[in-house]
Amino acid sequence: MGYNSEYTSHKDVASRIARRFPSKQFNEDDILEWCQVVECDMIGAVDGMYPYIGFELPVVGGRAKLPCNVYRITDVYTTPGNENSRIPFNRLQGHISFGTSSYSKVYIDYYGTPIDLDTGIPLIQTGHELACEAYCVLMMHEDDMSQGRIDRGLYQMYDQKATGEILAAMGSQNIQHKTRGDLNTLEAIKYNMIPKPAALKLLSGNFTNG
Repeated sequence: MGYNSEYTSHKDVASRIARRFPSKQFNEDDILEWCQVVECDMIGAVDGMYPYIGFELPVVGGRAKLPCNVYRITDVYTTPGNENSRIPFNRLQGHISFGTSSYSKVYIDYYGTPIDLDTGIPLIQTGHELACEAYCVLMMHEDDMSQGRIDRGLYQMYDQKATGEILAAMGSQNIQHKTRGDLNTLEAIKYNMIPKPAALKLLSGNFTNG
């Protein structure tokens, strides 16, 4: 899938922030990850999620970092196409963990936000831009507040703005982009369909093949 009127990307949010805070330095990868936190962990617009099949994850020390666009994991297994290779797991913040360190890589099936198949970049639903922008502004000033570089009252204003915009986006979920027919005909996106899977960032880290 590519860009259309239903979706935009973190780059739009980053441009909005750059215009508002021209002297503030920020990392675009952080904006991408924060936008996906809003989409997956806060708004959770189920009708906007897509199925992904066979996404390969490297395992280090019995833990694997999740792609940033994961909403719900349906299966974890060690051999693609083999249902008998399913393994138990625990989902942590940004990771899944196992009771053993014997795996070097695993595969997951999950539901997540849509991606641009040309770039592997996760997208956000149109209408969620203000929520993503407000949360990103809050997060990019978090260290400033803890170090005393900005007034606590200003940070609280950013916090209230983010909360309000996220609640507003959640409250508008009765108007969805997809019809029931669309959902019934969705085809799963397989790992090998993504030309640049490295662009689909893992949470808090870069993608590397196991």
